[in-house]
Amino acid sequence: MESYLALLRLNLRTFVALLEQLRNELDDLLMRGAAGQTDEANAVIRKLSVRTVGNLPQLRIYTAWLRKNIVVLTSMGDNISTTLLEKFWSAYAKSLSLMAEAFPTDSLPDLSYMLEEDVDTLGFEPVQCDANRGIWYEGDKLKAPWHEPSNEQAPAAEMLFRIRGILVAGLELSFDSVCYQYK
Repeated sequence: MESYLALLRLNLRTFVALLEQLRNELDDLLMRGAAGQTDEANAVIRKLSVRTVGNLPQLRIYTAWLRKNIVVLTSMGDNISTTLLEKFWSAYAKSLSLMAEAFPTDSLPDLSYMLEEDVDTLGFEPVQCDANRGIWYEGDKLKAPWHEPSNEQAPAAEMLFRIRGILVAGLELSFDSVCYQYK
């Protein structure tokens, strides 16, 4: 059990580091007026650093991990540092808020194929659950992989789709947590 908890803490710390890096950059862009409701999402995505853009696939995978492990995190709070959990939820909420502010939701595309990280995580147990099924499947049919010629998109569209996925998952998690409170 101790090794499981150690890995859980490591995942949370890594997720926090990725979220804080994104949050710092988005906060800076918003402070400079380089992002927001008047800006088109494609323009904002081009203003992000290579590091932040490169972290979006990892943030999306960690978001899928969170969706699968939300019950574990909420039920094992006594076994995980309260400070770490508070730091995580704070970083998660602030990052989602800044993402929603920087990227107008009507500018975020929906893609019908698996991205590179989706193909890589197909069958990966730590992220497999019903809530994440839509990452890999359209109904009962497996989505086509990103590398098929018919699925070629601009890299910005794929990055925006990742942001959309992170935001949608965050909304669903917040809705689910509200529902749990009233059961």
